[in-house]
Amino acid sequence: MRNLAGTLHRASATLDSIGASVPGAPDAGEVSPAMADVLSHLTRGAGELVVGTAVAGYELSKGADDFDASEGAVERSFRGPR
Repeated sequence: MRNLAGTLHRASATLDSIGASVPGAPDAGEVSPAMADVLSHLTRGAGELVVGTAVAGYELSKGADDFDASEGAVERSFRGPR
């Protein structure tokens, strides 16, 4: 779980860093407004992907912590009191 969480965190950071290089709307004559709209939708979608991937990585990491804590409690219960 931790490996996958790390992969998600790295993917989110990589995609987020690419966002700094988003080009402006091209001069496409009559279709310039439509091109700007398309770029806006793509940029917004990429931003949502960054956030979703980061949240998934966080939740998976948190789940791994919860699993480890639960696993430790179960292990201690099998050992009994000392």
